[in-house]
Amino acid sequence: MPQNVWQALSLAWELGFIIAIPLVVFGSIGKYADGQFGTTPWLTLAGVFLAMATTVLWLYRQFKALTEFKNSSQNSKLP
Repeated sequence: MPQNVWQALSLAWELGFIIAIPLVVFGSIGKYADGQFGTTPWLTLAGVFLAMATTVLWLYRQFKALTEFKNSSQNSKLP
């Protein structure tokens, strides 16, 4: 496979993990806390919203790093 296909697949997997990991972690913590405190579904929802905020921040940082890398590689090609 061409190099750019592998890069695209790598980015897709990375973005999938960026979305899934916070949701699983914070959602599970919220569900466990709901079971302990009897506050169903509030702490689970708080965990999901915290996961969304974490995902947005993580995606922003990833996008910023990718655009900076692209800009620096384009600038290095200039004569």
